[in-house]
Formats: sequence, structure tokens, C-alpha cells
Amino acid sequence: MKIKTDNRLWRILLIAGSIIFLVCAVWLTLVELHRSNPDIYVPFLSLMGDEADDGEDLAGKSYAVETCYTGDPYLADVLFQYPFQRTEDYIKNAEWIKTLGTENAQILIKKAEDSVDALFNRSYQERDIADETLSDLLADGITVYFADGSVSEGAADTVEKINGWFADTKTSMEAKFTTDKCMIFYDEGKVIVRGEFVFAVYNSDDLDTLKTNFGMDDLENGDRRSCVMELEFISSLNREDYTTYKLCGAKIL
Repeated sequence: MKIKTDNRLWRILLIAGSIIFLVCAVWLTLVELHRSNPDIYVPFLSLMGDEADDGEDLAGKSYAVETCYTGDPYLADVLFQYPFQRTEDYIKNAEWIKTLGTENAQILIKKAEDSVDALFNRSYQERDIADETLSDLLADGITVYFADGSVSEGAADTVEKINGWFADTKTSMEAKFTTDKCMIFYDEGKVIVRGEFVFAVYNSDDLDTLKTNFGMDDLENGDRRSCVMELEFISSLNREDYTTYKLCGAKIL
């Protein structure tokens, strides 16, 4: 009887070990796929600190308590691993959303998505230095400092310099910005929308400039990469009318 019991125990241990091995193998496979395609969700990845791309160990840190996030829709853990607050003017999302409201939040989300689409989701053949779509999204008094030391003043000048650079360097990109109402907060006199910026550069004669702007030393044509981006919006017309808000800045964390 004891021999039969021992055999049964070994069978149970063997089955349990096989299941654990299979789960680990699947998880490691997902991690490898995630590195080439950040859209692929990997459970518990943030606990391993794999999302940190700036050399800082962000594992275990989370500022989700400052937001109205409920887990639906799913957002990448890394979006909550950087502090939201910049200055003493900070109003956290959990409070700001009560003033903002769901309808206005959707207006700002759409503006953020449209801004990323107009700035980055284009082939160089589609670039127009007089692009009215992009110009309408930018604040009239916007000032942008470029990696080469040049500066643009105003929406029209900014569009001409940005689209001119993409066309001159034959830079084509695909990009998507994913965010939610829990990612909208207030600081520095601006409404700020944080999100996951997923992009791929399909062609460029000047990858060095992109590496500098995106803070990625190993960026290559064809790479699909992900980072956290914050888009800043202001209104010079009516601060209570969110349809009048325009993009005045962008920051990669």
C-alpha cells in the first residue's frame, strides 16, 4: 500500500512541476514578444521592473491611487510608475476629473490622439509645410526648441519646421497614442494628458535626431517601440470650453 501511495505522490508532483514549467515558458515567451511589440500584454511584468527604460528601477512604484483608474480599460502599468505632480499647482486626476467630467475628458482624449496622429503617424510623402490639420491642433503662441538648436515661434512656423524636417529626411512613421480619462490631470496652468506612445520608424535618413528626441540610443528603422508621453493643452479663448484647447507642448518621460 505504501508503494502505491508513494507512486501517486510522485505522479502528482510530476504533473504539478509540468504545469509550473509550462506557465513559466508561456510567460517568458510573452515577455520576448512584448519587447518587439509593446501592445502585447504580459501579466505581472511591472513587478519585474521590465517596463523601466530610463535606467531607474521603477518596480513596485505606482501613482494609480492619484487617479480614477478602475482597471477597465486595461492600461500599461508603466503609465502609473512615474509621478504625475510637477509643481505645487498640481491637481490630481481623482479630483480634476470631477471638475472636468466624462464628456470633456473624451474631448481632450480625442485631441491628444489626433495630435499624435498628425505629428507622427505619417509617411514623409504626406507631409505638407502648410498642413492646416496640424496647425489647427497647435496653440497659436507655441514655441518649440528642436534638437539642432533651432526654435519655432507660433503654430504656422512650427508646422513648417516639423513637416519640413520629416520631408527633408524622408522620415516615415507609424504611431498610436493610448490613454483614458484617468490619465488627465492639471499642473503648470495646463491640462495634461498622459498616455502610451507606441511607434515604429519605417524609414529615416536622420535617425540620430529621432534618438535624441525620443531618448533611445538603440532605435533602428523597423523597430516597434513604446514610451510614456505627456501632451499639454491650454486655451486662450475660454478655459471652461474644452473644444478650444490646443496643444502647447509634449514630453516623453
